[in-house]
Amino acid sequence: MNRFLRDPLAWLGIVLLIPLILGAALGPLMADAALETHLSARLLPPSADHWFGTDALGRDVLARTLAGARQTLGLAVLVAGLAAPLGLLIGALAGTLGGWIENVLMRMTDIALSVPRLILALALAAALGPGLVNAAIAVALTAWPPYARQARAETLSARKADFIAAARLCGASELRIACIHVVPLGLSSMLVRLSLDLAGIVLTAAGLGFLGLGAQPPAPEWGAMVAAGRTHLIEAPWVAGFPGLAILMAGLGFSLIGDALRDALDPRAERC
Repeated sequence: MNRFLRDPLAWLGIVLLIPLILGAALGPLMADAALETHLSARLLPPSADHWFGTDALGRDVLARTLAGARQTLGLAVLVAGLAAPLGLLIGALAGTLGGWIENVLMRMTDIALSVPRLILALALAAALGPGLVNAAIAVALTAWPPYARQARAETLSARKADFIAAARLCGASELRIACIHVVPLGLSSMLVRLSLDLAGIVLTAAGLGFLGLGAQPPAPEWGAMVAAGRTHLIEAPWVAGFPGLAILMAGLGFSLIGDALRDALDPRAERC
């Protein structure tokens, strides 16, 4: 933790994410303001009354951007909570059990990795139907394979360790060894990979929202807000610009924190 907090990139990532996290926490308080329409105040530029201006329906862009943080970041957290444990469990089982089970699980992983993630997410989201939960399931089903491969590699390196042999001598089953003894070994590396992948998850979630497969109108969501504002880029660039800036801040913040975590948890790094 001390090494992480001494990294200036970590603090920069935290500073970028703090306003977005606060917006997600305060999202319910801004739900009404984000949905109120005032056609007489449509496409107003940023001012003291509307810091981020208004959109084509006269809705406050600041309120919608902050409320949209709850949708996009919530989807990213939901995807992370589904994909990382699933990939970790599959990789640990494949590395521990071996044999035909390992071949089946790893060939499934290879098939999932061979398809571009965004295209597969789009296909799954279209099959499941539009909606925030369906979008999270679609993204999660495309995000687990890298975690599985990494977990399998770490499991293979630890499978012949003395404490694994001791667990077998005590009568522990292979499933218990995989879940109780092997899975915790990969948590630190999974945490680093997850923090780095959150940036890509946010972009994928925003892409699904941009195409209308995420949260449905009138719910505020960054990708959908950018899609709605793209027709007003010339006369009202703030409508799409501020949600796009929020996507940039989220992606950059998660990437910087992931880099700092990787450096802090690197066992080969010099300790002081």
